[in-house]
Amino acid sequence: MLWWFRNEVGEDSFKVQGYKRPRIFPDFVVQKAQERKAQPAVLVVETKGRHLVGNPDTEYKRDVASYFEKAGKAVSWQKLGEGFENSTFRFQVLDQGEDEDWKEALRKLLEED
Repeated sequence: MLWWFRNEVGEDSFKVQGYKRPRIFPDFVVQKAQERKAQPAVLVVETKGRHLVGNPDTEYKRDVASYFEKAGKAVSWQKLGEGFENSTFRFQVLDQGEDEDWKEALRKLLEED
């Protein structure tokens, strides 16, 4: 990991506009460390506790995350914003208490190429 920050809700914070209002303010943004020749990757992470698994809001965010990941790979960073040129983008919802602990799932995401 090169850097990460805890995203907050606010006008100047990182947000994703889904097909419903209001906008989604994911919990974390992470820049993955890559080998020199590899394409940099940015992870946007939304975490959910056990009590929210299967919740309609959680499922909505998971749906938006799936679409966002596809769009992040298809749209050039020159169109999306400065500082992320030639990067891939991934938006992931991590659930606590599912098949694996969210910390282990995050570790796996950071290790993926």
